[in-house]
Amino acid sequence: MAVRVKIEGITSLPDARAAIRYGADALGFVFAKSPRQINIKQARRIVANIGPFVQTVGLFVDANIDEIMATGNAVGFDILQLHGCETASWINDHLDVPFLKVFKPRRAGFTGTIEKFRAKLDRPGQMRAIVLDAYDPKLAGGTGKKLPWEWIARAREAGKLKKLPSIILAGGLTPGNVAEAVRIARPAAVDVASGVESRPGKKDYGKLRDFIAAAKEG
Repeated sequence: MAVRVKIEGITSLPDARAAIRYGADALGFVFAKSPRQINIKQARRIVANIGPFVQTVGLFVDANIDEIMATGNAVGFDILQLHGCETASWINDHLDVPFLKVFKPRRAGFTGTIEKFRAKLDRPGQMRAIVLDAYDPKLAGGTGKKLPWEWIARAREAGKLKKLPSIILAGGLTPGNVAEAVRIARPAAVDVASGVESRPGKKDYGKLRDFIAAAKEG
């Protein structure tokens, strides 16, 4: 089964339509301080004009739950993505909708941390997938840094991924390396922002086309 592709940091309708035209399965919208940050009005206009056959994802970093839900409801996202330090306890207390959770491993033995997080969730099925991104001490994402794909391959070989949700691989992916990343890590999906941009917040359509084609053929 071909890997699915999520294009993160969509800021305009032309970029969204280009991503869909080249085969993107999901589009991400950033509601956090970033060159890719978007507001509710912009996101709502895009989501309302892209058709029903692509998933839309609202990304938040340690946001207030009222802000998250108000934004999600106003735009009409299919799923939320938690990209900050949100704890299982916070999720249990505040969130009752499906979500993706970002983890940024600092070492090869990363699976135990995620297993413990999931075990603390009152409704573990809410966490539909995990996003594995590269760690950066200063930035939440979009750094262009690469997560060691071999960590995921070793964890799979050791049977340590069986208790985890599906993996979405992010961090430092480009049209030139995504096929290799898919071959090594074998994720369910890949997630890219800076790797398909001409500048922060603006997609390069040639890179979009090449990235999606390489990911799905990888």
